[in-house]
Amino acid sequence: MLEAAVAGDHQLVGVDLTVNETGGSFDVDLGPEIEEGPVTVDAVDVDVSSLWYDEMEEFDGGTSVGEAHVEAKVTYSVCVYKSTLYSAPDDVRWEVVDHDWNDHYVRVSGEFEAELVYQYTIIDGYDHVDSLTLEDFVQLKDVSAPPLS
Repeated sequence: MLEAAVAGDHQLVGVDLTVNETGGSFDVDLGPEIEEGPVTVDAVDVDVSSLWYDEMEEFDGGTSVGEAHVEAKVTYSVCVYKSTLYSAPDDVRWEVVDHDWNDHYVRVSGEFEAELVYQYTIIDGYDHVDSLTLEDFVQLKDVSAPPLS
C-alpha cells in the first residue's frame, strides 16, 4: 500500500528548488555553471525497490504513523546565463532545451538522484494511505549524461 502511494506521488513536481543557498531541504548543487534558481522540478521517477520505512507509532485501533524514504531520479530545468553557456566545459551534465529563453538566458534540463522523505499515516481497515506528506529532499548525485560530441 505504501509503495503504491509513494510511486504515484507528485508533490515534488513543479516545485522550485534553491541553488547552493543553505544546504538544507530542497536546496541543490548542480555545478558551477548553474549559479541561481529557481530550479524547476519537471518530473520525478521513483525507484520503489529502494523504499524503506520506519513505523514510528501504532495507535489503538491500528492507525500507524511513520517515515518513508525512497530514491528517485529528478528531472529539472533552470535558466543559465548565455555568457556562462559559451564558457562552459563540453562535459556539463545538462543540455540546452531553449537557446533563446530571453535576451540573457538559455533554458537547460538535466537529472539528478535524490532521496525523498515522507511522513505517512495509515488507518487500519483503509485500502489506501490516509496521508503522505513530502517532508525532506536530499540530493544524492547528478546523473545526467554528458552530451555527445
